[in-house]
Amino acid sequence: MHFPILKRAQEAYLSNVNKGIKTRNQYIEELWSGYAVGDDVSIKIDKVDRTNTDPKMLPSLVVEKRDDKKN
Repeated sequence: MHFPILKRAQEAYLSNVNKGIKTRNQYIEELWSGYAVGDDVSIKIDKVDRTNTDPKMLPSLVVEKRDDKKN
């Protein structure tokens, strides 16, 4: 009785989640493609991992790029 409604809700939820994952992956790919080996970058340090006197950003250098995607 309720199974068709639950099934539709599940499909809608999974569809929205998959759209969000796809959008995020495209954003990350575009962001990552803008950097090359040897570029200076800054990595944000989260509040929970630092004190008030620690820097908010960690200066870094791109030394290697690799594609770790698992298909």
